[in-house]
Amino acid sequence: MDLSTLNLTRESLYEKVWATPITSISKDYSVRDHEIIQLCEKNNIPRPPSGYWSRLRHGYRLDRPPLPASVIPESKGTKPQAERRKLSERPPEKFIHPKLDFEANDPIEIHSPHPLVSKTYEAYQSIHPDKTDRLRCKEEALNVWVGYRSLDRAMFFMDLLIKELETQGHPVSIEMGRLSETWTTFVKINGEKLPFHVEESSVKKPVPTSEPGPRWRNQGHEYVASGTLSLIVENYLGETRQPTWTDLKTRRLEQRIPEVIDGMIQAAEKLRAIRLVDEERHEKARVEEERVRKIAEAEKFRKDQIAQLDPCALAWEKAERIRNFTLALQSAAIEKFGGIEPGSPIAVFIERAMTHADLIDPVIQTLKAIDQNQHS
Repeated sequence: MDLSTLNLTRESLYEKVWATPITSISKDYSVRDHEIIQLCEKNNIPRPPSGYWSRLRHGYRLDRPPLPASVIPESKGTKPQAERRKLSERPPEKFIHPKLDFEANDPIEIHSPHPLVSKTYEAYQSIHPDKTDRLRCKEEALNVWVGYRSLDRAMFFMDLLIKELETQGHPVSIEMGRLSETWTTFVKINGEKLPFHVEESSVKKPVPTSEPGPRWRNQGHEYVASGTLSLIVENYLGETRQPTWTDLKTRRLEQRIPEVIDGMIQAAEKLRAIRLVDEERHEKARVEEERVRKIAEAEKFRKDQIAQLDPCALAWEKAERIRNFTLALQSAAIEKFGGIEPGSPIAVFIERAMTHADLIDPVIQTLKAIDQNQHS
């Protein structure tokens, strides 16, 4: 793709990249960000450095370099991006990205950013620093808490880390946290979901009287993002403190990705061991609780049966008295009248009395209930 494809001149593209972020230009022309970047490099068009748009939004006056007159010819020895070796294909001792030696003010370019990184960039476009001079997004985005000067570098690190984690089979996701209504970044390692975030430390400094820009005064002091990045594993319940990896004097966080991933895997293994121990303890507690519950139910059933003995004995005695009375009445009637006519009042009374005795007799009713349960 060249400038004529987009119906642009070298001068017009120069004006556009210094007036609008490249992400907006690529959307207007329905192309990818890296294609606009390649056009600029091919035609020797300078682009805004890292943090340019953030500084501009915060009131800083920034100069732009003039458009050079000459065009740098494309190097024949340069390999296209598609032919570059993947990060995961490099041996551990050479796990160094060529862009890791950039200076603090050099622009950082992310070619083919991970979808989560692109989503985070969009979410952070309208975020303003808090009182600690850091950006914190409450939308669905990667959990990155850094100053606007370090945002590009933090996104570059997250892009490298997420791609390498997923290459090793550890997917990264953004989910709503269970303990708080905030979006949390998780990596799933061997079935364990490990929450983590990238954070830039903030230091307290005296308020400069001549430096422009926003500040938060606190008795002559302000908080300023230090530029030191750290990756922290959250909610860690292991034997030691929360696993943390920070910029060192000799190595930056981007160069510590292999040990960061190894540490994350070890933290996930420890969490899994702790979870299994907790599950075993909870299962033992559940079994013990079930045993105690069954013992309590059996004791209650025994007490209920004992409590029913006296009423049952009284009901049985009453049923026996009714039967004895009915039999005595029947014998007296036969002796006096010589017999009992079927259907006569005395016969109906005797039948009803015997039926009532059977209904209130606990022995007969208990045997009937047992028989019904066996045949049901």
